Amino acid sequence: MSGETTDQNPLSVEAQFVPDEEIVSTQTPLPRSSIKLERETFKTLFNLTDKQPWLKENQQALAELIDECADHEQQILICELLYRFTFLDANDFSASIQSISDFIQNDLNLNGENCYIAAADDTKYSDSSQLVAYSLKAAKWNAHDWNTTAFVSGLKNLPALPFRENIVLVDEFVGTGETAEKQIHWIKKQLAAVGASSKIYFASVAAMEVGIARLSPSVDGIFSAHILRKGITDFYPVDEAIANIGTMKTIEKTLGEMGRRGKLKKHTLGYKKSEALYSRSNGNTPNNVFPIFWWETRRDSAMRKTILRCI
Repeated sequence: MSGETTDQNPLSVEAQFVPDEEIVSTQTPLPRSSIKLERETFKTLFNLTDKQPWLKENQQALAELIDECADHEQQILICELLYRFTFLDANDFSASIQSISDFIQNDLNLNGENCYIAAADDTKYSDSSQLVAYSLKAAKWNAHDWNTTAFVSGLKNLPALPFRENIVLVDEFVGTGETAEKQIHWIKKQLAAVGASSKIYFASVAAMEVGIARLSPSVDGIFSAHILRKGITDFYPVDEAIANIGTMKTIEKTLGEMGRRGKLKKHTLGYKKSEALYSRSNGNTPNNVFPIFWWETRRDSAMRKTILRCI
């Protein structure tokens, strides 16, 4: 397993602040908030949008998110989480795709004649794993034996294809690893039914550490370009983490009980309490991400303007 581990320390408010004289007056201002921000929070927001440029395109939604916080403690927690957020722009995503390609051809030493690269999808609905499989076709491959027959649109197509010794399942994001584990077991069973015994590998753009740990025993190799830790539990001392979990649950009480992804209680702290901090430009945010960043309804059933989208 290899890749980039996202293990930055939480935003240290004092350490990260810039002197007042260094704040450039021409910086695009945040929309005026209905709540008066403490000086400390304002400086945190200033550094936050500098660290996370994508938030500059979502300033109104960011301002409303800060407004939804009942106190300074909640505001700082939201800012710290966003500061550590892994958000991929188009170039970042392309680099991640190339790193998967490099893992396949350099680390695993596979080629276009002995390998299938398949989207880790077994449903009838569109899925980002299909985008990853398709994007890999445009990656830089060292040999000319890679052609369209090596790239498979979904798991269900694999058993009917001519046998190849290796299969690399690809996906954009792995959260708990539960779904991917079921997919791996399913394809192994299907291959065994037709007398095939291919080696199975798994590669993703981003994955939670807990998901990687769950999948590792089921595959012959695993890779993620970005390895993520739980946004609260894995970044604070135990007592502080418990307090921050309580703070986040309090913030979530402002959200509607139902959304287009179902019941909020199934998504508290992110699906299966994943505490994920990941999304990408023009992408659909995983429901493993804290819902405060993407849940579309308020407790009074009014619609929210959100910094991220999850459909």
